[in-house]
Parts: sequence; structure tokens; C-alpha cells
Amino acid sequence: MSVATEPRTTPGEATDQAGPTAYSPWGARLLLGCLLLTALMFRQDQGLVVPDTKLDLTADPVGFLGRALHLWDPQGFLGQLQNQAYGYLLPVGPFHAVLVELGLPGWVVQRLWWSVVLCVAFVGTWRLARALGMGAPWAAYVAAFAYALTPRMLSEVTITSVEVWPMAMAPWVLLPLVSRAPLTWWGRIWRSALAVALVGGVNAVATGAVLVLPTLWFLTRRVTRETVLAGAGWLAAVVVAIGWWLVPLLVMGRHSPPFLDWIESAAVTTLVAAPSEALRGTTHWLMYLVTASGATWPGGRQYVEAGLLVAGSTLVALAGLAALTRRRTPHRLFLAVGLGAGLVLVGAGHTGPLAGVLAEPVQALLDGPLAALRNTHKFELVVRLPLVLLLASALTQLGRWGHGRGVHRHLVPFVSACLVVVVAAPALAATLPRAGGYQEIAPHWVEVADWLDAQPGDGTVLVVPAAPFAEHTWGATRDEPLQALMERPFAVRDAVPLGGAGSTRWLDEIQRRIGSGDGGEDLAQALARAGIGWVVVRNDLSLTSHDTPQVAPHQALAGSGLERVADFGPPVGPVGESDSHTVRQRTVVPTPSVQVYAVPGAAVARLAPLSATMLLTGGPEDVPGLVGFAPAYLLADAADRLAAVLPDAETGGTVVSDGYRRRAVNFGAAADNLSGMMTADTEPPGRAVNDYLLPGLGNPALLTWAAPVAGVTASTSASDADAAARRGAGYDPWRAVDGDDATTWLTGTFGTPEDQWWQIDFTQPQELGRTLSIRTGVAAFFAPVLSWRVVTDAGTATTVVDPDVVDQELQVPEGPTRSLRLEVASVPEGTLAGAALAEVSLPGLTPAAPDLTVRTAEGPVDVVSLRAQQLGRSACLMLGQRPLCAGLQAAPMEEPTGLHRTLSLDTGGSYAVRGQVMPVYGEALEELLRVPGQVTVSASSRDVFAAYGRPDTVVDGDEGTGWVAGPLDREPTLTVELPQERALTGLRITSDYFLPASRPSEISVSLDGAEPVDLVLDGSGQVAWPETPAREVEITFGASFTVTTSDPSLPGVVRGLPVGVSELTLLGAGNVAV
Repeated sequence: MSVATEPRTTPGEATDQAGPTAYSPWGARLLLGCLLLTALMFRQDQGLVVPDTKLDLTADPVGFLGRALHLWDPQGFLGQLQNQAYGYLLPVGPFHAVLVELGLPGWVVQRLWWSVVLCVAFVGTWRLARALGMGAPWAAYVAAFAYALTPRMLSEVTITSVEVWPMAMAPWVLLPLVSRAPLTWWGRIWRSALAVALVGGVNAVATGAVLVLPTLWFLTRRVTRETVLAGAGWLAAVVVAIGWWLVPLLVMGRHSPPFLDWIESAAVTTLVAAPSEALRGTTHWLMYLVTASGATWPGGRQYVEAGLLVAGSTLVALAGLAALTRRRTPHRLFLAVGLGAGLVLVGAGHTGPLAGVLAEPVQALLDGPLAALRNTHKFELVVRLPLVLLLASALTQLGRWGHGRGVHRHLVPFVSACLVVVVAAPALAATLPRAGGYQEIAPHWVEVADWLDAQPGDGTVLVVPAAPFAEHTWGATRDEPLQALMERPFAVRDAVPLGGAGSTRWLDEIQRRIGSGDGGEDLAQALARAGIGWVVVRNDLSLTSHDTPQVAPHQALAGSGLERVADFGPPVGPVGESDSHTVRQRTVVPTPSVQVYAVPGAAVARLAPLSATMLLTGGPEDVPGLVGFAPAYLLADAADRLAAVLPDAETGGTVVSDGYRRRAVNFGAAADNLSGMMTADTEPPGRAVNDYLLPGLGNPALLTWAAPVAGVTASTSASDADAAARRGAGYDPWRAVDGDDATTWLTGTFGTPEDQWWQIDFTQPQELGRTLSIRTGVAAFFAPVLSWRVVTDAGTATTVVDPDVVDQELQVPEGPTRSLRLEVASVPEGTLAGAALAEVSLPGLTPAAPDLTVRTAEGPVDVVSLRAQQLGRSACLMLGQRPLCAGLQAAPMEEPTGLHRTLSLDTGGSYAVRGQVMPVYGEALEELLRVPGQVTVSASSRDVFAAYGRPDTVVDGDEGTGWVAGPLDREPTLTVELPQERALTGLRITSDYFLPASRPSEISVSLDGAEPVDLVLDGSGQVAWPETPAREVEITFGASFTVTTSDPSLPGVVRGLPVGVSELTLLGAGNVAV
């Protein structure tokens, strides 16, 4: 018995229903098509392994398959549940393993796999079209190419090939069920189930998507006992076929951390899933994403921005849709239902112009109980396969129509083939893979792995700095190279934290310390306590792959007392660095590709008595700072569960900490991923989860305000976790009332900041007067605001202002108000920068700073730990004994005005206070560093606000320090004041190579306020004048030898650096220098 049904035919269509064996040339033509597809794949980045799916597949497939047999992997991420690694056991893993073991180069194996994907899709679609009688053989041939070369397939086959493998196999799953071969229904079912088994289980949802069309095939058949039994038998066979990966998936799902909560939200995945994009095959959101490294999917980006490709893919879709209007189209009902179901599955959550009424509820489901289906683009094959089958029918009818009107019979096939070629243009141009291909993993990484494996002990290797993916100067492996090369356990903070919420929070804290350059003995102790035996600093990361300054990790690790024990690889530094040009302002210096620090006393596993274990009211991020108090910590809320099991157990005391705070996390970032601290009322981003949560974490510390301030909010800020123009910590709304002009609230949107607002609320009505004083950000760096709108309970007032003046007076509606809102009313057309508000002056109300109300514990508290969590970063970082200074390295502190905490304890007690303080840079610190009776130097401006960049450093006798003028200063001036009058005959200026500044060539000198004299520096940087007694020397800088700078994150942007001085020596009796 067969469940396949044949469509009604007319004599005129009989030739279209002939089986494939009726045309003997077609076997050879299919082979030719496969050879063409193979050649197309081998054309992509010839000779290079490109980042695709898993590094292990080309570097160590056998070892990877061995690890995939175990759900728990102790080797990676401080221990992890492998995310569907078992899915690689069939077929992609064995395919790579066999060919790699045969000695084929990795890039050849990769291209052969891509070729298999396309050829399987091509042949399967042709056979399916012929089995369904969807048109003439040539039309089925064109349709098969259209399926294999669809935008989705070509965009992703070189990026994440395992995700389009189910799309390639989809025709083969349906084919046995519709075939007209003389098969029993059991024969059809086991063939279809075998195809399902070969789809694999790397991505369960993508595999599930191949089952939709076969299910609809049964549902659109005439209901009989035979079809019902056949459908039930097919479902049972499918369950058996996928059992080899479904059972491990269920086990993993039971124990796995909530990984789906930490990836992109439904608002992101459905943003571009409009029906038009679903028909074209361009609903994957990564097609549209462009980062500092370029397009995330180079081929996919072309399909959404190149007009010719948009038109070509649209014509293919329209041709397929046209076939639905024809009543005699074979299997019209099945194809229409399949196409409609696909459009619903892909686009139900789309909230664009063509969104349905259920879009928002669907998004809520996709972020909740249906989170596994959130990436709806995986159902695109349900749209694509019916569409290309309809295309075959449409082309056949178009050919007949043309032939009946005297058109040459080859013209329609030729034009159809040309259309497919147009759609495949990115592949023909060899522009499908990501940048970052490599011939082999750099030899120095192999040496690193071998060296680490040869070391005694079992310590884990921590790879720093954190980066979303491993993109190196020599190539982008995406996965960490040590993952495939080394047997020793390793940990790295990247974009896909698979080790669980606890280890992720701990790694984030370590990265915050390392990224800020903050060392200390507790850092080394924390690493050792976690079993970290070695820290590997990957200096060869590409500059666009992460935001941590190159020097920061070395400063932190050296400051913690760790010893650098090995260097590997050639020195790496910026390309294009010279006397006249620098990359990132001389902050990237040639260093060995990889450097290894040893961590003494690493404890891989420890037994800690419960009596010495302290209860912690906080989070895992607090543990590194508490290593000196207890051998182990137990989260206080988790201890409640322990008490139920061991009611008489006693612990070693209680620690209250403020580390776990209400924040939102930017899950897509590997570093600098925290929002500012939040009040209980602050609206977080619209996600189901906004932090890495784990059982026992309890309630977070909350930001609170003291009367009369009830809260400070804004439309957006550059510190928001989901801000489009995010800059990190330090730009929260309350920065505008903290009394510090150096801090600012900054809007967090791309594009015009018009209508962005800042607001302060009061606990009771306030009289604010008629005017309001504010200080804005400098217009050269932020949006030049032309007018501000002030909104209170009493009304609205708009004030036109001069954008070049930072101190402004705004009109305020008269009358009491419980809130004050400042809105950006207007900016110049074309403004894209964010608007900045440095300070809002409200006499009697500001400055004001919020408190952090710390959650306490019941009963006696033994230790209270309070700290600044996001320390920011100095503009000057130490490389060995010399500073490297540049304004771009600086990052603001989260709490520059100090710690403001509210803490309530159930039980009073006496506490010994100890702590660590750090200087906050400013005028007070500069005065502290000045030595009475010595030379003092002041400047008209400066670019580096750090101790090593203050003006006084030009007379400190150290060429490693220096002053750099502000970038907007047209006449930068240094004023040197001597402790007593001296007879001066000239001066000498030196500029160190690593000073990020242009070198002066012409200056104007005024002695004790006399008429300035224009002078030209000679080759040694020296000028002379007749001996003149003076106590004050004013030097104004004119022309200079310009040094330009660029940043790989801002391609094409080159700017000149301001003038700077490393050392200034006044010549005369006993040359004046300090």
C-alpha cells in the first residue's frame, strides 16, 4: 500500500509527470550540477580554514567526538554541560573525522562538507519535484538550484553549516512519503525516518523544522484508516530515529543552566521576520548585523542591501507564488498549507509594519515557555521548499505559454537560469565566508598547548582578556584554540558562557579586575582558590575583537604578584605604526603573541569543613574579595536547603556583602556588560531574565534615594545594558546631580537625540525658581543642543541656547512641582552623537547621590564587605615600570564620589574596620603630588586626566611621562613657574616616541609676561635666546610635526593628535629640571 497520491493530469501535462528514469541524460546533468556546486564552494577563500561551526571539526574531530559522548565536560569553562555536542555524532562529526584522519587538509575537508550540504539539497529537491510532478525536468533542475542557492543557504553554509544541514535534508525526509516507487508504507516510513536520523541533533529546533512538511503532507491527504495508521507509524519511527540525541537533550535540559535566557530575545530574532523577508529567505537577524569587524554574515549582508540581489530573490519568490493562483498546479493544497504554515512559524512574532495582532503575545511566549523556538528563522525551510516546488510548476507553465506564442523554447530556461545565477552572485564572487580565514592554527598556540600540558600539577588555564570570540591577528578560530589543542582544563569568558551562572559571575568579576588593571594579592589568591594554575594573556587578539586595553591585563597580573613564566610567538603590534602615524595612540606596543603567568598554590579540589564555611549574603562575584576570611562560602539562601537536610549543622559565620546588585546584563558582551545600579522601580529591559541568576542568590542590593529626592531617571543612558550606543558604566542619569562636572549623563541611542529626556522626582513639591543652571557636554564631543525644554507640574518652557557654551541658564515654569524634566528640544540636522548633561544645579537639593541599600542576613553578622564594583580605568596604564597614557584608555568609575551604603543589622556588635582606598584624579590629587619649593607647571588644556599625564610631569626628569594638549585647544600653552628667578638662555623640548602627541616645531615664548618671541626648534628640540632673568616662562605651541592616529574599530577615520611634551628643560645656570 502507498500513501502517496498522484495529481489529476490532462494529456497536455502527461510529460511533466514522467519519472526521473524516463530521461537518461538527467543523471549526468545532476552530477554536473553537483560538480558546479562543489566548484563554487572551493572558490571560497581557497587554501584557508574559515570560522564555521566548531573549531574542533578541523583541528581535533576525533577528540571532540570522544568528549561528545559525555554530557559533563570538566575540561571547559570551569566545568560545563556540553550544549548539544552529541548532535555532532552523526553525520557531520564522522565526516570530518574520517577525512582529517586520512590526511586531507582542514580547508579541503571544510569545502567538501559545504559541497555535500549543497549537493544534498540540490539532488533532493530535484527528485522531490519530479516525484510530485511539479513540472518539466528542466524546471525542476532550475528549482533545485534555486533551493541549493537560496539566500539563506548561501549566507550560512560557510558560517554555521550545521544549521543549514537540516534545510538540505528536508527534501529527503519528505521524498519517500510522496515517491511513486512501488514501496510499501513501511518502506516509505523507514526511509523517511532514516533521513530524519541523518539530519543530526546539533540543533533540535532546526531538526524539528524538517518534520513540519511531512506532517502537513499526511494532514492534507484524504482521511482513511490507512493514512492515519501510516501517519502514526511515521511519527513513531521518527521518535525512534531521533532517540539517539533526544534522550541526551532531555537529560541536558533537566540539569542545564537557563542558557536560552541568556541569548538574544524574541524582539531581536523576529525583528526582520517580515513575510517579504521570509519569502526571499532573509529572516535571520545576523544577516543585518554589522560590527567593528564588518558584516557578521558577509553574504547575508549583501542579500539585504544590494538592490540586484533583493530584486532577484524577490522575483524567484513571486514566480513561485504565481503558481498558487493556478487551479491545476499539482498538490496545490499541500503546498499552499505548507507555505502558509511556514510564514506563520517564521513571522508570527514580527512586530514590524506587517505585524499581526498576535505578534506581542507570541513574542512573550517565545521569551517564556516557547523559548526554544525563539529563533523562528529556523523554520524558513518550511517556506522555501514549497516555494521552489511551485517555482518549478510556474516555470513550466511560463515555458509553455512562451512556446505557444513563438518564443524560442530555450529562452525561458535560459532566463530562469540567469535569474538563479544572479541570486548566487555572492558565491560566484567568493564573498560568502567571514574574514579571518587561516592556513593553520598559529604554531605558537600549538607550542602554548604543548608547554601547558607538560607542566606538573592539574591547574586550570584561564585565558584573558575576555572577548566574544577568538579572533586573532593571524585568523579567527571563533572557538578558543586551546579547546582543540590542549588536554588541560581551560576557562575563558566569551559570548557563550556554558559553565553556569555561578562560574559566569565569577569570571565576570575577574575580567572586571583585569580589564581595569586592578591587581592585588587577593586577585592571585582568588585565582588559586578557583583552581587556576596559569593565566594565558592572548596579546594576538585582533584589536576589533575586544575592548580591553592591551596593557591592562599585564598591569593587573603583575600587580597581584604573579610571575610571567613563558612567552610564545613573534611580537605582535599594530600594523602601520610609524613616527608619523599611530594606532590607538601608542597604547599598543609590540609584545610576544602569548604570555603565560603562573599562579602559585592552585587547588584543583578542596575539602572545607562546614564549620569553617561562611554563609554569604551576596553573589559569586563577592568571593574573590573575601578569600582571606574563610576557605569556602555558601550562599545564604542556599543554606536554607542545607538546613532542611542537616538541621544541626553549624557554619563558620555570616558575611554580608553588597556585590549582588540590581542591574541588567548585556548578555551579548563578554566584558563591560553591566548596566548601572537600579532602584526597585527602575524598568529593566523587556526580557524574561536580565541577569545571570542561580539558586540561592536571594534579593539584590537596591539603589535608594534620600528625601527630598525620590529618584533620577532618563529616557535612555549610555550605561543601559540594552543601549544602542552603550559606553559602559558611569553614564547613569544621577551623574547630572552628583556635584562632579567630570561625570555626565549621556543618552544611549543612535541617531538624533531629540526628545530624549532626563528627570528628577521629589518626595514633596519644590519651588525651583524662574531659571535653572545646567552644564552640558562639550559640543565637539557630544550633540550640540540648540534648545532645551523644561517640563514641570506648572507647565513647559523652551529655551534656545548657544551649543558652544557649556554653562547655560534655562527658563523654568513658575510654581511648585514634584518633578523636573529636561528634554532635548532641538539639535542641528544630521546630528548623530548623544546629548550629555554634566550637571544640573538645584540649590538646596543638589548635589545628591543615591545610597545602595544592602540586603542583610538574619542573626549575627561576622563580616560586612562593601566595595566599589566597577572601578573604571585610568588613562595611564603601567607596562613594567613605564606608563602608557592615552585618553581613549580611560573609563569612568561607577561611584567616583565614594561609597554610599545603607545597612541594617539585626544584632549589634563591634567591628574592626579595614579597607583599601584609591585616589580619584582631580585638582586635589595634583596638589598632593606637588612638592613645595619646586617647579610647578600649568597648562591651558590637557587630553590625559591622570597623574602621569599632568602638566608637572614635563619637568619630572622622566621621558616616560608627559603632557598632551586638549584636542580642541588651538593655542595650547604651558606655563612654568620657578621657585626663584633664574638666568635663562633657552629651553629644550623632548617628545618620547610613546607619547600620543604631535611633536612641536615652532613655539612662542614669553618671559615674566613680556612680549612673546616666536622661535623655531632645532633638530634636537632646542631654542636659545640672550640670557634673561625670569621666574615665569609661558610657552605657546604653534606649528608641529603632525602625528596621526587611527582605530581599527573606526575604519577610515584618521585624525591628527594634539601637541605634547615629554620633558621640558630650561637652559641657564644649572639647567632647571626636577
